[in-house]
Amino acid sequence: VAVMDSGFAKDHIELSNGLTLQSIEELNGIGGEDDDGNGYRDDVDGWDFVEDDPDPYDFHGHGTQVAGIIAGAVNGVGIQGISQNVGIKPLRVADAMGAVDMWDVAKAVLYISERNNFRIINLSLGGPINNPVLSEVIKELETKNEILFICAAGNGGSDLIGDNNDYSPYYPASYDYDNIISVASIDQKGELSNFSNFGIESVDVVAPGENIRVATVEREVVDVIRPSNSWKQEVFLNSSGNWQLIPNSGYPFLASPNTGTFSWVTSISSPYTKLEGYKDPRILLYLFKDLKTPTWLSIRSSKVNKQLGVLIGGDSSWEYDAFDISKFKGEEVRIVFEFSDFGDLGSFLAIGEASIFDVTTASFLKPNYEYQQGTSFSAPIVSGIAAMIFSCRPDLLASDVKEILLNSVTKLDSLGGKVKSGGMVRADKALDLASTYRKRSSVKFVPTYNQQLTSDLKVKVNDIYLTYQEMTAGVLDGQGHYFEGD
Repeated sequence: VAVMDSGFAKDHIELSNGLTLQSIEELNGIGGEDDDGNGYRDDVDGWDFVEDDPDPYDFHGHGTQVAGIIAGAVNGVGIQGISQNVGIKPLRVADAMGAVDMWDVAKAVLYISERNNFRIINLSLGGPINNPVLSEVIKELETKNEILFICAAGNGGSDLIGDNNDYSPYYPASYDYDNIISVASIDQKGELSNFSNFGIESVDVVAPGENIRVATVEREVVDVIRPSNSWKQEVFLNSSGNWQLIPNSGYPFLASPNTGTFSWVTSISSPYTKLEGYKDPRILLYLFKDLKTPTWLSIRSSKVNKQLGVLIGGDSSWEYDAFDISKFKGEEVRIVFEFSDFGDLGSFLAIGEASIFDVTTASFLKPNYEYQQGTSFSAPIVSGIAAMIFSCRPDLLASDVKEILLNSVTKLDSLGGKVKSGGMVRADKALDLASTYRKRSSVKFVPTYNQQLTSDLKVKVNDIYLTYQEMTAGVLDGQGHYFEGD
């Protein structure tokens, strides 16, 4: 199973049981060399399409959660995955904040399409934008009919209420191909989840998607930058006062100067903090913002001209603002606010405590779990069941397994007019149906001695059941996958 998501925390206790499906050629090859010649150097465990490197580490948690549902360890701790001993190939296409570029997804699908040991791609992601390249890649794989895409149907729009995908497509789940299963979510009562997308034409099945316990990545506070008198102030234009440190009952904050009647700009910056030994640091700033003019916030390295900058605004509220500072690992950084007010506008800014969070290897040695909801967690339930079907019936095609999954559901009255199958996936019924499903043969006619397929000749039939047996044949017509006896 290829899990295209935010990565994979292979050092988590639930996922450290050798699940990662490794590239043997790269594992036994030479470091720094592309031993299997696929264009991805040292891709033993998988590939990070966000950072373009061979370490698909999970800095967000979502990919680890999805992988654990599919194949979490049976160790008496936490959770147990649905399909044991399945191989997981983590391909990182979502960044540390969970954002996905569909071009990266298309590249990841191409990466898997060139390998013959994958039958399932789990895509617990998506959006309303149709990426034509991704569509073409999936369509091409539909022709080969070997890889089944299991996709989350989506969790509604900004109102968090499920939408009808028949009218508002959610890609890639809404592509109308025989190698895609679109999965919606139900609650414990068997009702469609309020947040879940649906569609009688475009959504195939449902699976549980509320209160799902998952193995996850935990971030820990590893450093705190507190407001103090050691913060450095600078005035660029007229200012009617200095920044003030307010004790505030043990929770100090820095308050911006009083507004004058003239335009003015002032800045305040924290002392340098060294990000040494950090794996993937994030900074969380606690700010009160009543800003009539946006303020420039930057995280600046001691290295020349290296910074992360953003304009911030807000009206009369304390808020948390989070920023990715991983590009500064190993460097000294400081927080800088360039605060301005033009005329008597009355802007005000209060700077509270800044926390630096990081993922540490030690955190994975503890069992970290949480409860989640969303179609993202319904899809891997279906992937786990599909993996069991392919394990006992490797001769089946992707469209066969899709048909089995849709025809073995438990029908639910609550889903009438909502999803194509009208029901919830059932592993036991799916496996029963798979055991009686007709046998498939994959036949390819290969001429010997460069002969043409137009007259009597010797051929080799590459067949699951008649492997490379040579026979005499006349004019040959067609090759591909057949049901036995047809």
